[in-house]
Amino acid sequence: DEAAREKFAGRCVVLSGLQVRPELNGEVATVGEWHEAKGRFAVHSIRVPGQLLLKTSNLALATAEQEAEDREATQQALAARVESLREHLVSHPAADEDGQSELISAIDVVCDLAEKTSAAFEHVSAAGSPLLSTKQRSIDLMLTILAEAPALPLAVTARTLRALRFLARGDRLAILFAIGPPSESARQPAHTAVMRVLQEAVAIARRWQAQPEGSTDVDKPSLRSLLRWGCECVKALSWDDDGGSACHRADGGNVVASVMSVPFSWPDVQVAGVIALRNLLSHEAARRSVVASPSPITRVVAAMNLYPTEPEIGSYGSELLAIVALSGLCPCCGGACDGASDVTVELRLSPSMRQARPASSTSFPASSTSF
Repeated sequence: DEAAREKFAGRCVVLSGLQVRPELNGEVATVGEWHEAKGRFAVHSIRVPGQLLLKTSNLALATAEQEAEDREATQQALAARVESLREHLVSHPAADEDGQSELISAIDVVCDLAEKTSAAFEHVSAAGSPLLSTKQRSIDLMLTILAEAPALPLAVTARTLRALRFLARGDRLAILFAIGPPSESARQPAHTAVMRVLQEAVAIARRWQAQPEGSTDVDKPSLRSLLRWGCECVKALSWDDDGGSACHRADGGNVVASVMSVPFSWPDVQVAGVIALRNLLSHEAARRSVVASPSPITRVVAAMNLYPTEPEIGSYGSELLAIVALSGLCPCCGGACDGASDVTVELRLSPSMRQARPASSTSFPASSTSF
């Protein structure tokens, strides 16, 4: 029930009552996202690859001592894995075909640990802390790998973006490091690197679409994953004001809109794109510029019409439109017409989605701009 979900979300727990995998009983783990369709939490453990989907009945809150020990162990494991990956790249550069499977496996482990770290209720790093130092070294390495795209296989790029997303998630100091100037490596700032990689992926998708069926060997699952996690990175970076401004300067609104316009109906990509644009539009510095270009608004509305029963698209899309309306900005010109033009956007929503309210619970003001 709702009370149980609030009790365990983001908390450190001890697993119990597992019958299929009884060897995991007693394992200390971190509770991540709730999966409504399955009625289970995603649970992350240092010693289990990926994630477990468990009922709340299999979870018990850990003690403060267990939580502190698990947090330190996770940070140390992430630091060790990042250094191991860095050493691997010295002898096997990311773009080399030799060692690709080992590279993918190594990045997957970093992804799992980064996701576990970001899932914790207390995941924000303090200045000068070992956690911040580990995140900074991890982010620096991920951006160094991204610097070799598009020579990288799509699978490597997608996993690197996923790791970057969780390393920056909800942590202002980590975001500031990611968007800041490089320290020692030749890597680009995160917002620049992510936009470049997304633009390259969109170009690949469009070339693929133009080719006769079966005439290309594009890794479609990895391309889909890359587009999704690239948008997730924009979403994570735009959580912070400085990160949102940086993404805006890198033309993030139009880049995400171009991702959402690729000719494939991938709902997870659309969800990530809508939320990324919503986060961008929550920052005043980016709002007028994004709204001035019709593409982002058009893509959000298209996603809402294409997936009328997808709750996140409906909720965050509605909130984005509310932000635009409450700002008094025309979605065609960004305000240059001073509200003198009428704009109508047609939404064809399912009955259930018509009842969905934006997360801000705001209503549209009466104005000459209508949606």
